Formats: sequence, structure tokens, C-alpha cells
Amino acid sequence: MTLSNVICLMPASNWLRRPQSHLLEAMARKPLEITRSEARGFLRMIFGPPALCYEPQGRGQRVFRLPNTDDALVLDYTERAARFKPNWVTARVYCGAVCVVFQPRERLDRFAGGWLQPVLRLLGIGGRPALPHPA
Repeated sequence: MTLSNVICLMPASNWLRRPQSHLLEAMARKPLEITRSEARGFLRMIFGPPALCYEPQGRGQRVFRLPNTDDALVLDYTERAARFKPNWVTARVYCGAVCVVFQPRERLDRFAGGWLQPVLRLLGIGGRPALPHPA
């Protein structure tokens, strides 16, 4: 699982006090088979309506970071079945699977570049050598 595969959404209000928290605990113990419409309702209860835009049209996998935890909700969608047949989704919860890493926006050498380069030159470790005949 790569970090770019994880979808982080804001939770719906008071989602931990609702019955879906018991369903999440059951998913942490073993994978559950639910229908696509049940998965859609489950995502709507946890994250609200914005989560529905991440549902794949056919076969696919979606990874959601559960709010206020390091747990990941993984939904494996199967290929769409014939009309009036159930479409199955395998739902699992992996505890402690998400590691959030914040990338710095600025390069670190910009902050240290003002004083670091002259110090390195004095020590002879690196940096550009001084020009022998400056103009």
C-alpha cells in the first residue's frame, strides 16, 4: 500500500458513537462481505456524501484513513454483477496501517544556506571554492 493510495476525508459528526463503530471492530477481526449499496451507505455514515465520489464504477480497491486514528479501511470492489444480482465488496480494517508524513514545502538548504556554505568552505568540506581573481 502506497501513501498516495490513501484517501483522507473529514468525518461526519459524531461518527464514533454510531453503530458503524461496532461494524469497524468486526472488520478489524476478519474481512466482511457486504453489498455495494451497504458499502455506499457505510461510507456515507462515516464520511458523509463527499466519500461517494470515490466509489469505482467496476472493479477496484479504495483505501480510506479512518478519522482520528492510524487505521485504514480497505474496500475491495468486485466486477459489477448482472442486473438484480448483488455486487459484493470485501471490507477490512487494518489497525495502525497509515503513517502520515508531512513533506516540507521549502527546501531545507534555503534556511541553512546563508551560514552553512561559508562554514563548510572554512572547514574545507564542500561548497564552491573562492575565485582566485574576482572581477
